[in-house]
Amino acid sequence: MIISLTGIGEKGIQFAFCLEDRRAPSWKWPRSSAAFGGRIASILTSYEKAPEGYRNVYIRMYSIDRIKLEALKIRA
Repeated sequence: MIISLTGIGEKGIQFAFCLEDRRAPSWKWPRSSAAFGGRIASILTSYEKAPEGYRNVYIRMYSIDRIKLEALKIRA
């Protein structure tokens, strides 16, 4: 069931970030990704192997033009 929830069984692109663990993170990435025609399938977070005060965030996307990936990473 967990594999189904993450979308890993489907093709797509996964991005990983290490973000400061705050109550209201100030990241704009999900909104930025829509501007590139992508569709977010899942957003997962984990404290495993993250430095103190941070968490790892994993975003799986579909339907994004791979040519635009660099621009999306810069905009995030």
